[in-house]
Amino acid sequence: MMYSLSSPPLVVMMVAFFAQGVVAQYPAGKTFKPGYCNVCRDAPNKDVAWRNLANPGESFTMNGEKWTCGYLQDTVQDVNPYAGGAPGEARWCGLAQHFAEQHCSCNGPSIPSLNDNVQQLNPACDLCQGQALNYVPQVNAGLTANTGVAGNMNCKGLYNAMSQGVLTSNLCPQVIANAGPKCCGVEKFTPNEFQNPDVVNQNNNVPQAPTCVSAAEVCKYNSDCCPGLQCKVKVWNGDKYCSTTSSRRGRKSIAGNNVGGAAGRSRSGGR
Repeated sequence: MMYSLSSPPLVVMMVAFFAQGVVAQYPAGKTFKPGYCNVCRDAPNKDVAWRNLANPGESFTMNGEKWTCGYLQDTVQDVNPYAGGAPGEARWCGLAQHFAEQHCSCNGPSIPSLNDNVQQLNPACDLCQGQALNYVPQVNAGLTANTGVAGNMNCKGLYNAMSQGVLTSNLCPQVIANAGPKCCGVEKFTPNEFQNPDVVNQNNNVPQAPTCVSAAEVCKYNSDCCPGLQCKVKVWNGDKYCSTTSSRRGRKSIAGNNVGGAAGRSRSGGR
């Protein structure tokens, strides 16, 4: 079964620094790891039948980079969206499923589209006006956003309330500007973050990679190292490492009056 939705392009995904050539191994007859995220989503009775990628090699373009549906699945092969999963894992799986529905063909039991129950036509006050998506996707239904006029509200509930004319027309533009981008778009992410979903906070801010190399880590240039560190060779012909720039302190003699033992002797040859 192949989904064909007419919604506008998704917010682009950023490609991480590892190659797509690495392919995960899955049980015979499945294109996913049972008990973990399946980008094709679970069948109504996943113990009897399952949904698979019809063509893992099917490709699509995101942000100018070629992705395959099999690679999209590989990025979430160890993500647990069920009870007991780490915070954020269910959302990462939902994002991958959202992309798969847009770009990939799945076979197995038919299931409704993820967004069958969230899209409304011609709302009185459109939260998603001018946004990346013209509706609140299911993966964002549980998010909360700051309206700027009525505190934080659930994205799905806010969209529905606005579509029913709950807000006065003069408030609509302000709410759209404040809450629209979060509710009606899918944040950027990298496959590397799929592997570590618990590092994503509840505000969906993706942590930024360190911009400098810490002490005792491999480097090439001084500019690679964090402030206060220099890129130095530790072993001849070996790798360079970021190291502290402070030099050794000079030794201070403790010789003097009222000091006994060797410390009290003069270093000029006298006894």
